[in-house]
Amino acid sequence: MSSNKLKSVLKTRAELPGIILHIIEGEPIGDQNQLLNAIRAQGGDLTQATLSRWLHKLGVVKENGVYRVRQTVALPHVLPAPYRITLAPPNLMLVHTPPGYAVAVAATIDKLCTQEPLPKGLQGILGTVAGDDTVLVVTEERAHGGNLKAALLDFLITGLRPLHNETAA
Repeated sequence: MSSNKLKSVLKTRAELPGIILHIIEGEPIGDQNQLLNAIRAQGGDLTQATLSRWLHKLGVVKENGVYRVRQTVALPHVLPAPYRITLAPPNLMLVHTPPGYAVAVAATIDKLCTQEPLPKGLQGILGTVAGDDTVLVVTEERAHGGNLKAALLDFLITGLRPLHNETAA
């Protein structure tokens, strides 16, 4: 693959986590060769050994012959800090990430917030939209505020799985 094509489709290697998660969550992937081909179709170029390391870092496991993302992912092992969260009342938050990591952060928040019961402190998150280095978090209006911001920031920084697996009472 030419380096120009790689740069135009895949701006940085930092985008690989988001691309890998997107592919795995979007279609059944049975082996690493199939995943490598899907990544290459999106402009990525990496070896099987590198892919294997990324799968481990992202918490991807093979279950019933198909790769899946574990329910919870320890973000600090995948994504570097710092994170910054800006409140945008009445029901929005912006999570600022290092360049290229917003998709992986958004996917993790979305996955986390679809668990039943919801992790303690993260109730009220409706969904996310990701750019390159910013995640827009949409919340219920009544859930917005400092407590939710603090709980989300704590999760992003410490990577608790999730928040000591405590659930809302």
